[in-house]
Amino acid sequence: GYKANHLIQRLKERNERYRNWDPSVYVQEPNLKESAGGLRDYHEIVWIVKAFGYNNIEDICNKKHERLENLTKARESYDFLLRVRSQLHIQSKTKNDVLYFSSQIEAANSLGYENSEVTFSGEFLMQDYYRSARTLNSFCKEIFEDLESEVKQRRFFAKKRTSEKIEYGLTWLD
Repeated sequence: GYKANHLIQRLKERNERYRNWDPSVYVQEPNLKESAGGLRDYHEIVWIVKAFGYNNIEDICNKKHERLENLTKARESYDFLLRVRSQLHIQSKTKNDVLYFSSQIEAANSLGYENSEVTFSGEFLMQDYYRSARTLNSFCKEIFEDLESEVKQRRFFAKKRTSEKIEYGLTWLD
């Protein structure tokens, strides 16, 4: 049906986007919007849960308690990525979604990160980036898996059952 096709299309688009950028959240110069665990992953989840008839992400997360905790973490990660992306726009004075190596230290310092005796501020920023991207990526995969399971379950229950009389008064149900 429509929902299954919509889900399949979104997954194809996500996989294509990952091929264009990188399927891993652990890249040295991530695209904050398009890379795995980026802002677009969260946007896709917001859109697809609505296509499945939910009012918002909370509706699907209410089915499982741990999902609500993961939603809170995912939103914190999303907010972090938005702050970093906004800082990149300010630094470059234009739209810029790529956290280039050359801009990481300046972005980190502007966002309040400081060097330690052994670690540069840019490394601390990237540690937080990887944590946030991993959290967002995992959460979005969980939601996609929940929706995929829902589609499979609906197909199972929508399947027309057949019966066939067999010997000794028994009926074979399929």
